[in-house]
Amino acid sequence: MFNSPFSSFMFSALPLIVFVVFAIVIMGFVTVFVKGMGEFVRNSKLPQKSEPAMIIGKRAHTWGGSGNMSAHTSHYLTFELTDGERIEFAVSGQFAGIHTEGDTGILTHQGTKFLGFERERL
Repeated sequence: MFNSPFSSFMFSALPLIVFVVFAIVIMGFVTVFVKGMGEFVRNSKLPQKSEPAMIIGKRAHTWGGSGNMSAHTSHYLTFELTDGERIEFAVSGQFAGIHTEGDTGILTHQGTKFLGFERERL
């Protein structure tokens, strides 16, 4: 069997390479978790606000769906407050389906956390 310096280097370096890739993946998961917890803590310290708003935009982001994977869709609504500030929130597909651009009502949120939208009855 041929034993070159390169092949012996690769066999000795392979465990290190696998460990480094594994560590990078774990660090990515930890970073996402810590960022999400930080946003949760920030939002929980803020007061709940209920203020007049209008839905000015709807969008959906779909990913996956290739091969045996099912597709996933996230729905977002953009609200404009009376002072001109615009805020986008992730909402359920059912909630997005029953609202349309131009709807006005009372938006309730806590920081970046969407709590609800009560549409004005005409």
